Amino acid sequence: MVEREKNIAVLKGIPFDIDLASLGESLRIRAGSEEESTLKELVKCARKTANPKAIYRTCFVDCVNGDEVTIEGVRFESRLLSKKLDSVGRVFPFVITSGRELYEYPLDRADFLKIFLWDSLLEHILSEAAEFMRREISR
Repeated sequence: MVEREKNIAVLKGIPFDIDLASLGESLRIRAGSEEESTLKELVKCARKTANPKAIYRTCFVDCVNGDEVTIEGVRFESRLLSKKLDSVGRVFPFVITSGRELYEYPLDRADFLKIFLWDSLLEHILSEAAEFMRREISR
């Protein structure tokens, strides 16, 4: 769902997909292993729990002068930013999350494998949400 007000867009309920085989391969988890079983369990929980969201704003570049960039009255000093925005008229500052529901999910903090796999899932969902936001901005 996308809510728009002036130049701000709020994206809620961002759809995401978790390809278990691909994720397991990227994490170098062997098929049929105990680690794969743990990952499957966590993916099942994440699918039920995740609620990715994003908010972005359309802003206009006022001025690019040397190593300085001014965006809607806010001055930034950065050679890289200046180069990247030299011929750009607008930018989209954003905040994106895979959802507090995942951050608050009760995990055994002594089980380092579960923590690692859970963090990997959060990162994957965040990446999916970022891609959704990019497509939304491109519309």
